[in-house]
Amino acid sequence: MFSSQIYCVTFVNHRCTGGFTYFALHFIHATFCIEPRKLWDKNTFVQSQYKKEFSRQWVFQSSAKWNWSYQRYLDPDTPNSKGKTENSYYQQEYYLSASVLYRMLDNLSFSLSTDGSINTMNANLNEFAQPTRYSWLTAFAGKYMNDWLTISASALATIINEDVKEGGSAGNHRKLTPYISASFKPFYHEEFRIRFFYKDIFRLPSFNDLYYQEVGNTKLRPENARQYNVGLTYSKNVCPFLPYLSATIDAYYNKVTDKIIAYPTKNLAVWSMRNLGEVEIKGIDATGSLSLQPWERIRINLSSNYTYQQALDITNSDPTTEAGRTYKHQIAYTPRVSGSGQAGIETPWINFSYSFLFSGKRYVQNENIAENSMEGYSDHSISISRSFHILKTHTSVSVEVLNIANKNYEIVKNFPMPGRSVRATLNIRY
Repeated sequence: MFSSQIYCVTFVNHRCTGGFTYFALHFIHATFCIEPRKLWDKNTFVQSQYKKEFSRQWVFQSSAKWNWSYQRYLDPDTPNSKGKTENSYYQQEYYLSASVLYRMLDNLSFSLSTDGSINTMNANLNEFAQPTRYSWLTAFAGKYMNDWLTISASALATIINEDVKEGGSAGNHRKLTPYISASFKPFYHEEFRIRFFYKDIFRLPSFNDLYYQEVGNTKLRPENARQYNVGLTYSKNVCPFLPYLSATIDAYYNKVTDKIIAYPTKNLAVWSMRNLGEVEIKGIDATGSLSLQPWERIRINLSSNYTYQQALDITNSDPTTEAGRTYKHQIAYTPRVSGSGQAGIETPWINFSYSFLFSGKRYVQNENIAENSMEGYSDHSISISRSFHILKTHTSVSVEVLNIANKNYEIVKNFPMPGRSVRATLNIRY
């Protein structure tokens, strides 16, 4: 049986004294149960942001954040001398960021930003690694924009140093990754655009990927990806009855080396992490949305998206080897077809919405054979909400009925999701 509880409280304060200042204090507590096992998550963070426009040309922005997280895992049925497994993990992050924007011309700007962070992790385990990661990221970017063309480019330098007190560490890393994008508007009076981007991505394994007991693998290598994307976008205000119409379509190609993948093992809280040598991803994303206004104070919003994706293992083409058996097979838990849709009605009194998502057939292993196949699933939910003002506060209340079909579908094999449930949310902003 699967169940979950999540409690969240956020305090937000904005202040303007010569510059823009933002401060937030956030607490979250979550409990996830996969009977008889339990996983507790607690998270607290404090963050602040400052922004100052010295002139039309120069803008400075800085931010700081402290984050603390706690995770406890309990399995009361472990066949060991204690009769159970009970692990607790503590993580902290200290983060600082600063950036400067320089507008050289009305349509040409440059920016320089740098981020520094320190991450630590500890646990109630003997001979735990106790890692500390020092990260420094610096990016230089430029942007040119006129009525028909937008071009952006950047270069990101990543420096990572990692130390441990016990055992082996994931090592130090240095990487320079470029990005370039362009958007072209061929017709002056139509909001129709042709867009393209190329991006290098360098992703480090997280502390959980590396050091979490039974899951962590300190030999994990960083994931590297090259992404190519070309797409079309269109939007239009057609008439008072149809004030908004939008559609996008994108085709993309990704070449990923050392892709970090996770497989569930004996339960959803314990996964196995490893690298997959080379993955080739090709896909198409399509979205559409529109708004209808049949009456002055009533609006109907409709939106949907659809994805077709091939994510193929191309590590080894030799069929005589074990790895070669999965050559050009779809990687585990990645459907070829997926999508979602939303429909909503906004009124002065109350708002209604309906949403659904679906996922096509998947495989639980990289070998695409019948016994590894999982059927697709769909999920339908409805909600009602109302917003109003009380004194100087803005308050919103919503009630959602999740999985209204009450189907215990499986996203991960042998771990059915919860059936129909009701969730109420109260949000107060001051």
